[in-house]
Amino acid sequence: MATRAQVQERRRRITVAVRAECELLAERTLLPPMRYYAGKFGVSVRVVQDVFEALEIEGLLLRVKGVGTFTGSRSSTADAKPFLFITGGYLEMPQEMTYVGFAEEIARVGGKSLAIVDRLVPDIISRIKLDNIAAVCGHPWQTAHYDNGRQVPHVAMTQFSPPESDSVDYDNEHGGETAAQYLFDNGHRSTAFLPFIGDDGIESPWSIARAKGWRAFNEVNGLSTEGVVLPGFNGDRPSSGSTKAADAFLAQPSATAVVAANDALAYHFMHALLEIKLPFAMWPGIVAFDNLPNSAGQFLSTLSVSGLEMGRLQAQVLYDRYSGALTGHPIERKLKMRFIPRITGQPGWAHVVGPILPQVVESGCTAEFRTRRD
Repeated sequence: MATRAQVQERRRRITVAVRAECELLAERTLLPPMRYYAGKFGVSVRVVQDVFEALEIEGLLLRVKGVGTFTGSRSSTADAKPFLFITGGYLEMPQEMTYVGFAEEIARVGGKSLAIVDRLVPDIISRIKLDNIAAVCGHPWQTAHYDNGRQVPHVAMTQFSPPESDSVDYDNEHGGETAAQYLFDNGHRSTAFLPFIGDDGIESPWSIARAKGWRAFNEVNGLSTEGVVLPGFNGDRPSSGSTKAADAFLAQPSATAVVAANDALAYHFMHALLEIKLPFAMWPGIVAFDNLPNSAGQFLSTLSVSGLEMGRLQAQVLYDRYSGALTGHPIERKLKMRFIPRITGQPGWAHVVGPILPQVVESGCTAEFRTRRD
C-alpha cells in the first residue's frame, strides 16, 4: 500500500500531467476517464477525482455529469456563443417550463442560453448572425430559419425532424399503451380511440403514434379495436366534430371508455356529452394526454412529460453534439410520459363530480385557446 507521501507525490504528478494536457489540447476536448489516470499513476479514482475538482475550481477543467471531463473552464464560457432556444409559445406559459429546464442544464455545463418565441423568428432572422450562435433547439420548421447554408448543431422538439437533426420527443406509442392499460385495469374491456385531425384533414403523427400504442395493448390482450376508432376532429377548432364523435361513441354499445389523443379533445368530447344530456351513469371512462391547465378544477386522467425534464434532455443532447461528445449520425431520444391518475378512468366517475362537471369542462374547452392567444 502506498504511503501518504507517495500518494501526495502521485497527486502532484497527475496535476502536472493534466495541466500540460489542458495547455496542449483544444478547449472542450474530452479527456480520458478518471480510471485511466488512476491506473496510470497507481492511485484510487478518488484521488483523481480530488485533482479534477481542484482543477475545475481553477477553471482548467469542465466536468459534465454522465458525459465526462473536458478541457476548458466554466469561466471561459463567459464570452462564448449562446445556445438558442426557439419556443412555440409564450415563455410565461406553464408548458414553457421546457425552456427553464433547457436554460438550467446549459448553465450547469457552463454555457449561456438565449430564448425567443417562434413568431419573432421572421423579423429577427436578418439581424442574427449564425456565427454568434453555438447551437439551436427548436421545431424543425423553426431551426430551418437559422440554417442559411451554414450547419449549426440543432435539436428538434419532435421525432419528425430533418435528417441532419438530432431529436427529442415524447414516447407517444408507450403513452398509448399506458392509457389502454389503465382503463383495462379499471375494468374496461372495450375502449375507443379519439384521434386529433389537423387543419389539413390528416391525423397528426403524434396522434397516430398514441393510437398505435393503444391498439397494440388491446391486441396483445385479445381485445378488439375494430369499429372503435371515433371520427376525429381538431381540438383547437372543434366545430361540430365533438358532436359527431359523441354520436359515434353512443353507436358502439360495447365501448365503455375513450382514449383521447389530447386533453383538448377530451374536454370537447365531454362538452358534447353534456349537450346531448347523456345520463352520468352512461358516461365512459376517459384518459387523455398533456395535462392541460384548468383553472376550474382537475379530474381528467392524463399523461404528460415534465417540461423541465424535456428541456434538460434537449440541452444535454445539444451540448453533447456541440462539444463533440456526440458524433456520427443524428440520434433520437424519447421520454416516457408520466401517468397522472385522477378519477375519469373509474366506473361511475361522472356522478362524483356531477355538480361541477359543466364548469370544469367549459374551462377545459377554452384552456387550449388561452395558451395560444393573447
